[in-house]
Amino acid sequence: LDSCMNRIEWSENFSTGHGPTDAQHKGIISDCNIMIEHLSSGDTARCSQAMSDCLRNCEQHFVEESTLLRSLDGIDPSEHFSDHQQILVHLNGLKKKCEKVCSGQACVSEVLHTIISHMLKHDLKIRQHFIY
Repeated sequence: LDSCMNRIEWSENFSTGHGPTDAQHKGIISDCNIMIEHLSSGDTARCSQAMSDCLRNCEQHFVEESTLLRSLDGIDPSEHFSDHQQILVHLNGLKKKCEKVCSGQACVSEVLHTIISHMLKHDLKIRQHFIY
């Protein structure tokens, strides 16, 4: 396994200005960093467990974020909700592959890309309601 992945550091550029959402995002990034740590140490079983934890936290976050989006004026949450569903399908597929055979850095990189892309593409739209 190639184990030269770097941890993801929280950046204020990821901040939505909504405390609970940002705390959940930080937690999901922390889950990803735990995956990186386990992968780097060669512990693929713990990496797989960390992926399960990350997926569970994403699912919970999406439920809470959906409630928030419904409460905000000027946001059509339908595209956002659709993206949530696509992410969950994709991450569940990666998790199933990971449980069979660890694909190492490629899998963890795909999880990171999927999560960070969603945060930057969709979640920062929330910012206009909380950061002035």
